[in-house]
Amino acid sequence: MRVYTLQPVNVLHTIQRGELYRPDPNLCRAEGFVGDDQSLWRAYRWIAGRLALQHPPPVPEALPVWVWATFNHRSPKPDLRRHHPVTPGVLLELEVDDDRVLLSDFDGWHTALNGWFLGSETEVTAFESQCDQKGYGPAGFWQDEDMRQQVTGSWLKCLDLDWYDPFWHGADTETRKTQGVLWELRPEDVKASRIYRGWPSGK
Repeated sequence: MRVYTLQPVNVLHTIQRGELYRPDPNLCRAEGFVGDDQSLWRAYRWIAGRLALQHPPPVPEALPVWVWATFNHRSPKPDLRRHHPVTPGVLLELEVDDDRVLLSDFDGWHTALNGWFLGSETEVTAFESQCDQKGYGPAGFWQDEDMRQQVTGSWLKCLDLDWYDPFWHGADTETRKTQGVLWELRPEDVKASRIYRGWPSGK
């Protein structure tokens, strides 16, 4: 599978030394990437758990590397002329075995990041009605085991790339993006690299 990832330049240096690159969960917390945000941490642990069912993690607390499989309908590779990362980094082109990568729908994944229910408009309305009946405010349903299971169960839709609903995706299917996660980057995975300077102004 050909995939792409945007990483700090030090990741490229690690790989050029012939070493594996794996995200450090402690650094992710320390640098505020997920920090103490319970919703973000819950979503990241969930996607890591789903990846673990497909491919065992290298260590119990591992967090995955994120990659792009389809950035837009024109190209799977992120277009740095249109997508301007703020900080300097490197675009890595990778070739990895399919079973190492868990793919997901970019828009659907953001429902998990926000800690909300993923479904059709009818399904979402029904879930919201349950919340109202039980008197749960925003995110209050997490204290309810049944509701919690409904929500995390709904996130499986973001792993089903055949699932499509205009309530979430809109009418333009060509804008859909497919991302993926894997546990590590290996030197032999890298087929090409491009260092970029970053665009602090966003332009």
